[in-house]
Amino acid sequence: MIRSTKEAYSVNVTIPVKIRVKRLPCEGQYTLEYLRVRIGKFILKIEAMVDPDPVSSRSWSNICRMVCFHSKYILGDKHDFAKPNDFLDWLDANDSKYFLVKELYIYNHSGLAISTGPFSDPWDSGQVGWIYVDLREVCKELFGTFSEETFENNRAKIVEQAKKCIRGEVEEYDMYLQGEVYGYSIDCYKSMNGTRKRYEKGFDSCFGFYGRDYFRQELYSAVCYTIKQLLSCNEEDARRICDLIADESDYMRRPRVQNRRKENASAESAAATSYEIQVCRFVLASDVFKNYRDILDLISELNWFTWGDADKTLVLVSDVYDHLDEFASYEAQRNPELGKRVREFLNEVLLDLCSIDGLCIDFEN
Repeated sequence: MIRSTKEAYSVNVTIPVKIRVKRLPCEGQYTLEYLRVRIGKFILKIEAMVDPDPVSSRSWSNICRMVCFHSKYILGDKHDFAKPNDFLDWLDANDSKYFLVKELYIYNHSGLAISTGPFSDPWDSGQVGWIYVDLREVCKELFGTFSEETFENNRAKIVEQAKKCIRGEVEEYDMYLQGEVYGYSIDCYKSMNGTRKRYEKGFDSCFGFYGRDYFRQELYSAVCYTIKQLLSCNEEDARRICDLIADESDYMRRPRVQNRRKENASAESAAATSYEIQVCRFVLASDVFKNYRDILDLISELNWFTWGDADKTLVLVSDVYDHLDEFASYEAQRNPELGKRVREFLNEVLLDLCSIDGLCIDFEN
């Protein structure tokens, strides 16, 4: 199957490099996006994934406690209450002014979701338990200590902070239940004399990012740091290159500009830099020549491209067609079988591809 995508970049920065970004087929059930980025002689393989073995947020040092009861799933925190009424009795036996309690609701349909408010579907959802926080512990976090005087004088502030804690912990646990925990792997190779070697300096891998927005920013930062290490360039140039990669990615996001002054400064800096961005569509040589490997070998022998050379691996389909058309006409008299084979390839494969304006063949794959 012939694939096409938006590809091939060239950008002028302080350190002149040429950039190409490819979106590759995802491999495995956990892969969300797989990009291959050529930056000069370096090749980065960036894989965004769902964390295959995430750590539950309930194993963290949480200030809230979740008490859940479910016949099928073990949810929330460990507790010693045999049934819901046992928890309510325990709550009644303690001074209620020191506790903030919210009901927990579960939605169970092709996955799990949890919330402090009821879901709209009464058939697949219902109350599963409670989440509570000891306001005395919140008081200690805010003021460093607990006393009745401090508690009473600042009760409104303490309660408001407790609500934020509950909301945050429920949101985190909901991400865990819904599988919204992510990770990435960045691998690097360096092209040297027509061969590729793994470049350890460009390797990075990290998992356990809760929430897509947070993950996208962290992946951007990781790729930016890797580029800075590989090219020994400054932060500004690394970000310019990373921005081009982020434009082609669904899982990378530029960090938000904190204030308008920084944003204006960034815009002025970009305007002062000469960008020459080239975008093209391409098909992989492995797809185009799938049934014509002998023709691919012929092109290689004629040196119409150079393996591993970033400048010569993308060739216009129309140029390939013209070369082979001329070759077939010339070779038909000397070697009729070869001339017929080349002409068959032109008519069966390249003729249709020539109708796509500016389409290239990537001979690197």
